[in-house]
Amino acid sequence: MSKVICAREDCKWNDDNHKCTCKELNFSCSDVATVNDGRQEFWRCRMFEKAEWAKDLEETFKEVIRNMEKEA
Repeated sequence: MSKVICAREDCKWNDDNHKCTCKELNFSCSDVATVNDGRQEFWRCRMFEKAEWAKDLEETFKEVIRNMEKEA
């Protein structure tokens, strides 16, 4: 299998060297209109799953925001 470099720090399949460790890869092609560059094409990984530490961090942020709103 080819080595895929992953830029998503919060992906479950991203290891310490930014290599994808997922057994099966699935990409979709996206074509997006941009303000300055006209159009941009890129591959989007469909195998993305949020890592447990990222889920925990997201919940912590939500809790902090809820507490701040209660105090205001």
